[in-house]
Amino acid sequence: MTLHNLFSIPILHYSIDNWIENKNKIMSSLPENKDNYIHGKDSLRGLYTDYKGGSTSMPSYAGIVIDIIKPYLKDFCNQIVINGSDRQLTIGNKKQVNIEFTNMWYQTEMYGASHGLHNHGQLGWSSVIYVDYDPKIHTSTEFLSPFHDVWNGNLLTFRPPINEGDMVIFPSYIAHQALPNSSQVPRTVISYNIKGNSSFVKSNLLITTET
Repeated sequence: MTLHNLFSIPILHYSIDNWIENKNKIMSSLPENKDNYIHGKDSLRGLYTDYKGGSTSMPSYAGIVIDIIKPYLKDFCNQIVINGSDRQLTIGNKKQVNIEFTNMWYQTEMYGASHGLHNHGQLGWSSVIYVDYDPKIHTSTEFLSPFHDVWNGNLLTFRPPINEGDMVIFPSYIAHQALPNSSQVPRTVISYNIKGNSSFVKSNLLITTET
């Protein structure tokens, strides 16, 4: 008898080094939570974000964030992207991968705020960096499996065990949501998208992978 696991869904989970210092860099670079950033309808009430779907440029803090996460994106390339032959260029005994950022934004959820079930499109990868986050009072992103439970048909969910300073990278098509913030302490994350062969690339990061 042979058991075949037909498909799997990778999610890469990193803990960013020197987090206190890096958190200060990120938090001091974020825009203030002003009224023009707040969503005021239904479950989005109390949610601050600078997300702009139609924007043609990255936010001002993107360079700081990319500089901090670059070592982890290199590992991501070694683990995942290197397997996609159309995403790499061989130079000598090294391979280079162009990481194409199509968007980056921050999101702060005050008491009661949530972000309903959604995905980030059918192509590429998405990420969440947990910048201001206390695992004792906050909940991490909840992911919804595209596969149902074989025995009862129930939906399957997964919430990674997150600490502040962690970053997860996952396929953009995976549905996910931010559950309501049940504490009085704000919860802040940064998200970004990496899309292959996109005509809306806003920033590039050339990664040289291991041999």
